[in-house]
Amino acid sequence: MSEVRVWIGGWGVRPERFKATIESAIPNASHIVLEPGPDSVEAALNTPGVSHFGGYSLGSLLLLKALDRIPVDAKIWCIAPILAFCREEEMGGTTPRATLENLQVRLAVNTTSALKLFYRMVHLTDEPTDALPYSKTSLEWGLRQLADLKVIPNELERVEAVIGKQDQLLHSEKISTFFERKHLVDGQHDYQTLCSEHVFTTSR
Repeated sequence: MSEVRVWIGGWGVRPERFKATIESAIPNASHIVLEPGPDSVEAALNTPGVSHFGGYSLGSLLLLKALDRIPVDAKIWCIAPILAFCREEEMGGTTPRATLENLQVRLAVNTTSALKLFYRMVHLTDEPTDALPYSKTSLEWGLRQLADLKVIPNELERVEAVIGKQDQLLHSEKISTFFERKHLVDGQHDYQTLCSEHVFTTSR
């Protein structure tokens, strides 16, 4: 039986698209991908038989906030890890709080416009915008988490972090100082370039 890996995806990213990418990078495992919503952490923790927990972007922030609840024998992967999103927190994020607040306002007025803006910010230019990736309620909730959550960097030696050297939402050199186990790769915040088979087969 293949190992089971459960992932919490990124803001505005369709779970099925992230799943297709991670399945291509790690083909010999069974993957469950959850949208980053109010119940995602509980759903991940209550998934039976999980050997690996993972998160991408917002999903990594949610997962790291619950790090003390993850079984000690489980492996943890964070792709484009966020400890605090806004630049003002000085934990590796590069986005000014005013920019995030503008995105929140735009989401309330025109959801598709907000998604397109975000996709341009993170170079997810091929993400489809014909329908929402998941509910607007979860999208609004996710932006509030990006605005409010901050991870105290304890026990991060448990975490394998995949960090893009050209990530425009994260200061790669600064964020990498928080992680002992890290993989600095050529790429931006786009999960499609960060999730390569090479990264996952060369973990230390």
